[in-house]
Amino acid sequence: MNVKKHLLGLTLMGMLVGQVVYAEVYNKIDKSYSSGDIEKGLHFYQEKKDDEKIVRNSDSKEDLKIPKVKSDNKTEELLSAIVILLQQQSKELENIKRNINPNEPRTIINQKGEECISNSSVDCFDIPVIQEARNVPVLEDFIRKPSEENAKEWLKYQAKLFNHYIDMGYALKFASLNGDEETYPVNALNIYGLSKNNMTAQLYKDRIFEILDEKKDTLGTMIFLGKSKNIEEQWGATSIGMLAFKKGKFFNIALVFDSEETKKSYDDALSAHHDMQIVEAYESLPKVVSNELFKKHNIKITPTAMAVYKDKEREFASVIERGFLTQANLIHNYQNFLVYNKIVEQKEFHSAKIWNTDIEERLKDDKE
Repeated sequence: MNVKKHLLGLTLMGMLVGQVVYAEVYNKIDKSYSSGDIEKGLHFYQEKKDDEKIVRNSDSKEDLKIPKVKSDNKTEELLSAIVILLQQQSKELENIKRNINPNEPRTIINQKGEECISNSSVDCFDIPVIQEARNVPVLEDFIRKPSEENAKEWLKYQAKLFNHYIDMGYALKFASLNGDEETYPVNALNIYGLSKNNMTAQLYKDRIFEILDEKKDTLGTMIFLGKSKNIEEQWGATSIGMLAFKKGKFFNIALVFDSEETKKSYDDALSAHHDMQIVEAYESLPKVVSNELFKKHNIKITPTAMAVYKDKEREFASVIERGFLTQANLIHNYQNFLVYNKIVEQKEFHSAKIWNTDIEERLKDDKE
């Protein structure tokens, strides 16, 4: 039952009854009464007889004597109809209340034959039945009476239901396999199956790199360093070079130090590293010493990676990784950042896009 529609129907019916009563009264009004008299209720009085006067004395403290109103059959029928209607409304409202909250405490008879409030004690146990079960009688029967016979009926129904859900799953699977990112515009990483050497995961990262490269004019990364000495010592200065190593070129990274002392410690550590590719990657990164940027973005723990986005319409920044930064986590969180801020749609990470990504080809194009 649609509760809103039902309540509206009851309201309209009540208005109709009110109109009937009003019409009944209005038809009895003696047109000789003035509007003022009607407002005072004089039209409810019976027509005055010659030997019956209504005395009006401003000095008298006695109440105004009002002759009794004679009832007729129509009035009695109308009142009876109103009573019946109100009784019906009461029952229907009770049913609505029960449908909204089927497990609301109620008066029941316990095993001793005594009246009690359901579930008020162990002696007044009444198994609660969820709304889903009330919509599925075979389940309600099993809940109320978990007999072997009822269990079998529920298992049969359950099997029918599960098989239907399985068919729904097959339909979704084949619809997606016969389509592309427009058919199923979500981040469907393994929709075409896992590769032998988990190449899909690598291509997924490459796809993020590809998008970051496309957005590099509006997207940048600040790596804050210098506040948490203990973390940074464990993390290792060379990790900075690893963040940018090889594929770091696809998204802009700038290093922000809290002091010249911190910057010098990183410079010294990287210059002494034996891997020249890591050293070159570190040296290629823009560096700035700015305690003001730390205060502006409320950076109290380092390393902290912050993504910064700016185009013609909007500009904002958000922390995307904090603590032990890794290239893998940084890239993954960038994907979350791009989608959450409506910079990129989920479908851009669909397998139909991922399997056609070729970062190496892009590297060749850049060199040329």
